[in-house]
Amino acid sequence: MATETPIRPQRRMSPVAKSSALKSILRSGSTQLGRRQRESDEKDTDQLPSSPTKRRKTVVFDMESNTVQSIGSQTSDEARTKAETVKQVVLKALREHASGDEEGYDTLKGIFRNDRRRTTNPSSSFSEDEIEPSEVIYYINALKACAPHVGRSCTGLVIEALSIPWLGRPEYFVAAYIDFLANLVTAQSIYLSNVLTMLVEKFRHFKPSQWSANECPEVDCDVMRQRLHRALGQVLQLFPAARRVLLSQINKDFPFSDDTKPVHMAFVQNLLRLREYAPDMGPEVMELITDRLVKIDVQIQVDLDEADDEVAAGVVDQLKSSKADDDADDDASDIESILSDDSDDQHELNGRILKAAQHIQKMDSIMDTVFRVYESVFDDPESEGAKDTFENMLSEFVNIILPTYSSRHTQFIIFHFSQLSENLTDRFAGVLLDIAFGNQNSMVTRQNAAAYLASFAARGKKVPAESVQTICTVLIKHIDSYRHRHASTARPDLRRFTPYYALFQGLLYIFCFRWRDLIVEVPDAVNPEDPATYLGQELVWMQELAPLLTANIWSNFNPLRVCHPGIVQEFAQLAGHLGFMYVHDKVEQNRRIYLSSYVSSSVEALRETASHNPYDESWLQLPPYFPFDPYQLPESRHWVDGDYIPYTPFPGLDDDDDDEGSELDGAFEIDEIPEDVYADDSETDEGGVKF
Repeated sequence: MATETPIRPQRRMSPVAKSSALKSILRSGSTQLGRRQRESDEKDTDQLPSSPTKRRKTVVFDMESNTVQSIGSQTSDEARTKAETVKQVVLKALREHASGDEEGYDTLKGIFRNDRRRTTNPSSSFSEDEIEPSEVIYYINALKACAPHVGRSCTGLVIEALSIPWLGRPEYFVAAYIDFLANLVTAQSIYLSNVLTMLVEKFRHFKPSQWSANECPEVDCDVMRQRLHRALGQVLQLFPAARRVLLSQINKDFPFSDDTKPVHMAFVQNLLRLREYAPDMGPEVMELITDRLVKIDVQIQVDLDEADDEVAAGVVDQLKSSKADDDADDDASDIESILSDDSDDQHELNGRILKAAQHIQKMDSIMDTVFRVYESVFDDPESEGAKDTFENMLSEFVNIILPTYSSRHTQFIIFHFSQLSENLTDRFAGVLLDIAFGNQNSMVTRQNAAAYLASFAARGKKVPAESVQTICTVLIKHIDSYRHRHASTARPDLRRFTPYYALFQGLLYIFCFRWRDLIVEVPDAVNPEDPATYLGQELVWMQELAPLLTANIWSNFNPLRVCHPGIVQEFAQLAGHLGFMYVHDKVEQNRRIYLSSYVSSSVEALRETASHNPYDESWLQLPPYFPFDPYQLPESRHWVDGDYIPYTPFPGLDDDDDDEGSELDGAFEIDEIPEDVYADDSETDEGGVKF
């Protein structure tokens, strides 16, 4: 069996291939089917231009008759004859390949390999053994017609044909190539995966050099994507089972979190376009986007957790200097150029800065895109389409976002759209309540659900007062029921009673933000817009709220000792200032209670082994995790500005106790991106953290 001989620039094919059955067939006019035919056909050679420049041809392809109409000055009959000739030669090569003769088959592969090489290296010389770029269409049409003969043994040829540049070629070529793909997957389903892999790989493309073809006019990105999805849509229409294979390939090829912003945006935009003609794939596509958004989101939090002052300042400067150019196709090379002249230490520092800044930028752009996609669906939030989409969003939230502790931005998609109607608000809150109180759920899941519920009720500007009251009523009754069930074993132990403290801290958090909505009756002298007018007034609070809170605060659970000190301090000052209840004596008493005395000796021994400060008991207190704390990504934050209640300290509270004020401010500073990162003049949450 003959071995395949690579076709290289400036070199004729190896003499190992004794007669090249496909070589120069269009230039020479030879059918190359036999020695007797060769002599007669060579008489036509003088009728065609000899130089590569003069041989340039214009091809017109008739889609209805599936034939070539003309090439340059050739008549349609001449073009049709040549097309038939190529078809016969290709068919002969495939049949000989099946019987073990590789000569024509290897040459056929070389035609497509050379075409790809010319695009990769346009400056390479044109070999006499190569065909013109305009002539490649004859071989595409021939393979299309011979698709039933392209069996499993022809994998190498198929891979070469799928590797040529086609998106940047003239429309007649694109149409023929799409037909070739359709014929291939229809006649040979074994190549479905290869075709889909080729198409999905192009989802990452965002600059013309990635799809341009040799000597063809430049095709812009919109035209390229329209052609790409025309091909993919035709494959899906002919082969419905391709949807599962396609989803698997998309999941495999989705950019990693460290890939550049342009790559991510190109891939996401192609996924969103896929939903337009394959709506049944929409939910799974959005679930995949959400999953990858969460991964980037977590990486941002890791970057910021590891950042020191120098890195944070560098991130701020990098984001301010970046104009978020969507055509920044040399993202990676820019980074390399920035890092190339640095010392080792500076190189590492700049690398961390650039990595963190790029994660923030790509997260911001993708979030803005997803918000825009959903906006039109929720024009009528009570429509069936909106309800169905919201159910899919809930599924993504429960399965992907809720279990991820470090997600800081992705959840704001459902935060925004759940506030567009009371029904959607109640649906979201109801799901969170079910999870928080569901004994079948893990402790971590229940704790996260409680934090989401409290954060939603506290921060959701469009969450009505009635809903806030209902949530607080359910919380306090469940908290008190828990107290009764575990009264005999109650003690201030976070590890043992995590669900209880999570719900209690959530209730305190809601009080700090929505205390006005927990008042059911006020005197006429009260102005709801002026907090100071509430002072000294007879306020009627929600029924059972104060007595049940008091019973739990003074119980053996001692929640004010286990919940986060900043939130406890804020609640104590607000409650006392408004005349709701006075718990300062309990807070003061708790200063003399050591939580470590309630922890088993084995756990304490492990703690001491880890070289922790024996006087630091923060590890025995509930962390202040509220996932709807300030959202400040600069490009996409406008989506939630109207939905969001910023933290506003009650006037005069800091004056009451200056020493406690700084601790209170820190209670709501929950690991946010630096305020200075957002280079605009809009007002930020007073609780926003700064490095």
